[in-house]
Amino acid sequence: MIASDRPRRRRGAATLLVAVALTGVAACGDDENAPATAPAAPAATAPKRPPTITLNASAQAKDKITLEAPAEVAAGLVTLALKNADSRPREAQLVRVAGDQTVEQVLEIRESEDGGATPDWFTVAGGVATVAPGQTAKVTQTLAPGTYYAIDAGKDGPLDNPKIPSYARLGATARFVVTGPETSGELPDAQASISAREHEFEIAGLKAGRNQVRFENTGSEPHQAILFPLLEDKTAADAAAFLESERPSGPPPVDFRGATGTTALEGGTEQVLELELRAGKYVVVCFLTDRKGGKPHLAKGQVAEVTVG
Repeated sequence: MIASDRPRRRRGAATLLVAVALTGVAACGDDENAPATAPAAPAATAPKRPPTITLNASAQAKDKITLEAPAEVAAGLVTLALKNADSRPREAQLVRVAGDQTVEQVLEIRESEDGGATPDWFTVAGGVATVAPGQTAKVTQTLAPGTYYAIDAGKDGPLDNPKIPSYARLGATARFVVTGPETSGELPDAQASISAREHEFEIAGLKAGRNQVRFENTGSEPHQAILFPLLEDKTAADAAAFLESERPSGPPPVDFRGATGTTALEGGTEQVLELELRAGKYVVVCFLTDRKGGKPHLAKGQVAEVTVG
């Protein structure tokens, strides 16, 4: 289950990061058919791969759940890897703060269900959505300079049960600082894409199996993309009605266990991630609210149906 199954107000999704620099290898080649007087062909240099920043998720006890990150990371294009050594699914939503705000302040905003405005100091900044036990998942994105918290908002039980503490409340948070000048880089190629904006999705290229997906927020509000497999004969409209309801009746029209998706991104940002999908129909939704508050984007029509073949 991803951390954004049915939240009323999700500040950083579910779904869900020790730096190792990897460099490309320069390859040189000369044109064998060129005359002897011709200048040598210029060397072709493979692009450098971004450094990998690893987050480690583990648990020392049922009530002591951890998420570890390096204390400092260089700004720019990075690959974030969430290594899950726990026996339960884990995630790492990134939140960038504008000052010396504490993790407690971040969690208060992250867990709020009142539909109120998001303070200016709080910025959702991508990360890695849900990773199965014993697995590692990666995303590639740009990190701007600043102070970040990685947060795992999962729970051992229903996400909407306030009596069950989140993993973040049990210790699954990590603070790190991104330093240096603000730089950018080119994201790796992806065969599929999900574009989100107010309040719709554009989806292309998803196939059964392992997908490299470019997730881009082209809007001005924060967005996420959560994919639920639709059960037989059910539609996106059925799923939207069920997910919007405070007290849904009857069996769900979606397979919650097969849910997957992205973390939350602010407008104008993007990342490349991997999604494992099986063939069939999916409903794609965004549970976030506008920064000024109000209804979840799901309730504003940010719902799409896509067939994965």
